[in-house]
Amino acid sequence: MASKGNGRGLPATCSGPKPSDFPLGSLESRAAARSMLDGLAGKDCICFPPDELPDLELKAEIEAARAIRCPLHGERFSKLAPAIYRAPRSVRPVHLQPESWLAWHSPQYLKALRASFPPDRWPATELTEPDGAVLFVLKDGSEIHRIGPAPEIYDYDTGEPCGRADHADH
Repeated sequence: MASKGNGRGLPATCSGPKPSDFPLGSLESRAAARSMLDGLAGKDCICFPPDELPDLELKAEIEAARAIRCPLHGERFSKLAPAIYRAPRSVRPVHLQPESWLAWHSPQYLKALRASFPPDRWPATELTEPDGAVLFVLKDGSEIHRIGPAPEIYDYDTGEPCGRADHADH
């Protein structure tokens, strides 16, 4: 029998409790359904959970995540998490985000995210140019993102440049 939500097949037999053993919609029923799905996913599944869409913004990261296929299910996700506009200066590659930012995601999400970036090209290296621009370059030399130099600051009285605004904590 196939689940309707994500196209993944359920096992023919299950030795543990089944959702139908409990009242419809109960906590126990939902826990039994989740345990069946978790058992199905196993160690080989690298899909993003259906309730945790991948939160990717950079084109290179999206392409890399789409290129990797799950050995059990094929396509690992059908759409991305909704994006809220952020200025290009504040976008950092998600694969370089600190673990604390990722801590609120499920272990399966983290597994899928890590599988999205093959170690022969990833992670990107953050390089700072002399003018203050920040580049993110993959191991093969591909530049995947650039944050331009911080804007110059001018003295109010003289109108002369007196420095640059620091980048926000990136």
